[in-house]
Amino acid sequence: NYMYNSPRLWMLFGTNDGIVWSFIYKEPTQYTSWTKAIRTIYIKNTGSYQKYRIVATEVGIFPSGSSGQTTFQMADIVLYGYEAPPTVVA
Repeated sequence: NYMYNSPRLWMLFGTNDGIVWSFIYKEPTQYTSWTKAIRTIYIKNTGSYQKYRIVATEVGIFPSGSSGQTTFQMADIVLYGYEAPPTVVA
């Protein structure tokens, strides 16, 4: 892990066709200490998607890309889902 390659600000998108991407989540803070960090983020999402994309808009420990980094790293990402129980119609 290298703090200069950690995402500061990022967004999560989802798609089912690989063409149209739906916005799901935006990191609300400039989190800079990803090194060996385990974070759990709860996201209220009403859609289900086959593919997900993370877009980092700022990378490194300095604001606005002043670290010179153009790529970011994350070690592991786990997306947990929730399947709602079926609706019973009387």
